[in-house]
Amino acid sequence: MGWLDVIKDTASKLLDDKSNESTLYLRRRTPDELLRERFNLPEPEGIVAKVTARVKLVPLGINALNAHSSDFEDFISGKLWLSESFLMFESYINPRDLTFALPLSTVRRVERIPSNSTYHVLKIALIQDLQIVVEIDEIFSTNDDFCSQLSSNLCNQVPLSRTLRQITRTFYSEYLVESAIRRRKGQSRAEVRAALSVPAGGLGREFGYPGDAKLSHERSRMRLWLEYLNSHGRNLGLVRMQQFFKLIRVGLPNALRGEVWELCCGSVFLRMKSSKLYAALLEENESKTTQATEEIAKDLHRSLPEYAAYQSEEGLEKLRRVLTAYSWMCPDVGYCQAMNIVAATLLIYQTEDQAFWTLHELVHRILPGYYSRTMYGMLLDQKVLEKLVERTMPVLWNHLIEVDVPLSIISLPWFLSLYANSMPLPFALRVIDILMLDGSKVLFQVALAVLKVNSEALMQAVDNTAVVAVLKHYFTTLGDHKPSSSNKPITNFQLLLVTAFKEFGVIDDNCIHELRGKFEKEVIGDIESYSKKTAIRRLPKTHNLNIEQVYSIYESFYISLQAIRPGLGGENGDLEYYQFVSFLGQSVTWMDPSFVSKGDAEHQPVVHRLFKYWDVRNKGSLTLGNCVNGLDKLACSDIMESINYFYAMYVSEEREDTQESPVSPSTPKSPKVPSSPTAASNPGSPLSPKDPKSPTISHQDPTKPPKSPILDNDDANSIKTTKSVKSNMSIINDISALPGLTGQNILEIADAFLFMTKPFTEKHNGSVSLDSISKQQLRPFLNQPDIYQEALERIYQQQSARYLASVSSFIQRCFEVAGLRQVAPEIGEKAAVKDVQSLIDLGEQDADAADDGTDRRLSLPHFRMVVLADETLELFFSQTLPSSVQIKTVDSFGKPGVHRLRSVMDTILREGVQLADGLRGRAQLQVTEAQDEDTDDLLVKESDRDLLDI
Repeated sequence: MGWLDVIKDTASKLLDDKSNESTLYLRRRTPDELLRERFNLPEPEGIVAKVTARVKLVPLGINALNAHSSDFEDFISGKLWLSESFLMFESYINPRDLTFALPLSTVRRVERIPSNSTYHVLKIALIQDLQIVVEIDEIFSTNDDFCSQLSSNLCNQVPLSRTLRQITRTFYSEYLVESAIRRRKGQSRAEVRAALSVPAGGLGREFGYPGDAKLSHERSRMRLWLEYLNSHGRNLGLVRMQQFFKLIRVGLPNALRGEVWELCCGSVFLRMKSSKLYAALLEENESKTTQATEEIAKDLHRSLPEYAAYQSEEGLEKLRRVLTAYSWMCPDVGYCQAMNIVAATLLIYQTEDQAFWTLHELVHRILPGYYSRTMYGMLLDQKVLEKLVERTMPVLWNHLIEVDVPLSIISLPWFLSLYANSMPLPFALRVIDILMLDGSKVLFQVALAVLKVNSEALMQAVDNTAVVAVLKHYFTTLGDHKPSSSNKPITNFQLLLVTAFKEFGVIDDNCIHELRGKFEKEVIGDIESYSKKTAIRRLPKTHNLNIEQVYSIYESFYISLQAIRPGLGGENGDLEYYQFVSFLGQSVTWMDPSFVSKGDAEHQPVVHRLFKYWDVRNKGSLTLGNCVNGLDKLACSDIMESINYFYAMYVSEEREDTQESPVSPSTPKSPKVPSSPTAASNPGSPLSPKDPKSPTISHQDPTKPPKSPILDNDDANSIKTTKSVKSNMSIINDISALPGLTGQNILEIADAFLFMTKPFTEKHNGSVSLDSISKQQLRPFLNQPDIYQEALERIYQQQSARYLASVSSFIQRCFEVAGLRQVAPEIGEKAAVKDVQSLIDLGEQDADAADDGTDRRLSLPHFRMVVLADETLELFFSQTLPSSVQIKTVDSFGKPGVHRLRSVMDTILREGVQLADGLRGRAQLQVTEAQDEDTDDLLVKESDRDLLDI
């Protein structure tokens, strides 16, 4: 890239004021993204070089004998691109005059032809007897640079070129052309079958293809396609000219449909690049079970049940493997209703590997967001369709509003199933043929055409039932012939396609992209607003946090996740430890980045302790409910409850700590993989009922026990399901039954006091924080500005010393009351932080050892007594700790309760599917048995070309 290109690229980024938006359509796409979109290339292909060029095709060998059209007479001007692995061309005047995206691995030879002009003329020979002549029309240095880069990239593709034969053997077109060549050379049909093996295909090979072969002109289509493949390359080396697009419109032959689908949508490039991934996914995840696999199992028998293959175990198992493999590769998407219909349709014509990659392209590129957790792409396109109906058919739009018939109830199953669950399948396949080539705009064009053709009848409909009746009658008559002014009969379906692509041809990709951008913020905002409210409604009631604080916690939680924007279908994740540290930094003062660095915060034992205590599921991660409940407990201003909570947090893990090495302040556990308490030692189950050492627990007086530790809604619901967990619920509220604080626990609590009171013992940015005792002492000096600063400094120093002395006194008194060994002399009022820390370090050596060798612990009543005997510690639990919970208000996106939102969408979809079932019916599908093509009868007849004129 030259210096001028660098400047242009930099300026483009600076001027792109929407480049940072977390959206799909409200941002400027990069040139590399546009290139990949134009030619359906895989990531990370990008522009290496770009030149103006003139291109001409030259069929070689036997292909030259079949070349009859004007496609090979003249040069066509256009733009030529080079990426890391592809050579691409698109004509200027009409892109359909000539376009191709050729993998460099298909290039057999490149020659430079001497020329008297400034052009660089290249002859590029492909492996399928097709030659491309290229005249590069740029300045001499640019021509040289392009040729040099092309040579370099071709060398890089040599390893793939050596394995290309294995890939091309999977294409039916390779078998078809080769068998035709052998038959023309005089080989018998038996000799051809002995020499060539038919590539693996879809379920249609065994169970038949949907539709009537005679009515669909199957033989005529195959002859036309063979003629095109002979002269314009095949599979990976196929170039597209005007006739290619006509052949797609009139329908694909069954044997070639799966191959052409993957060529048109670009999934073949992914399959070529990662040819072993599908098998590896199945092998690695063979015994795994997830929520997605369970949902897939439920929907298998609802997948095109009228097709014979899905009434057999073989067909259902293939469908299961494709869907589950996809859910393992893309867990953020997993599985969505209607994916089974799409995958089932693909498998009729494609192998499992082909269907897997084609499904990937449909979900991620052609129909982004349709099958996400929030289905935001589907909701967005319903808004786009409504706007298009309003623009193009305002009278019908107003009528549907008046009779209260939601358009989405009708169109949502059309779009999700690609019409396969609405139209008779042979006609839906024709729509899918064009969809793979032209993209998602086809769904809109066909939907508008359906409404247009039936507009008069729909204007008479007064409710949903009448609309269903109109569309049901229409879809059952798609194969009927209509009177035509010409001698050629035309079916209702052909008329539908003419209406879709002529009357609504102006609905192009740019129009769809513009409307999606217009409604994207509105749709995503609605999803997120609804989802946030739903998620918060599902949380347990808070007693110390107001609703505004809960909303802010919601925002902070999902910002800390650093996840995909929820409106765009981001996964419903939980906080891991390093994310929890960031979350606390936005939630409590003593974790504010201005007081403690992230590195120091991650290694604080009290932060580890909070994380493990809040993790009531013992999963090593925290849900939103865990965090809300945890902060709600910290914000409690009831001193007795606050003391009880702190005590339980340290005692609850004692049984685990006796089995594992304790988490000491000097040796914290790894922040990336924090150890979580076992079910027997977490707050939800302090003592396991099966533990023989567990004391018998009696119910406390309901006026005395503290509130139960943290349980989110899902956990609470699961507790109700088993008696064993119910028995543990009686233990939760009886903190006094816990074994008591060890010497190590006491030292950890002292360390937590020191850390959590840092805002009151250390200056930050020259400012000081005063507690209520110090504020009371400072009050007499408020009206004495001459000595105010001096008094403030003195009182602050006294406050710091007071906190440190309280911690020292706490340690000494706890050890004394519990009968533990005295660890150090008492530290006085002028203590420094290092003195108290030394005291803690000293005590760690043998803090748990009692004078007489017995295991002595500090009980809850004694712990309360020690705390309440010190004014500063009493203040800590009644004011300092609760007031430290200060939720920062953030302005960002929220995270949806995706399961609740998905249930709403599933309800809409079910209604739509019921409508679709009514439209299409469930009669046994008529199929055509697959047969070997008779290559003696594959010369194109004049009557075959009549298909292209419809």
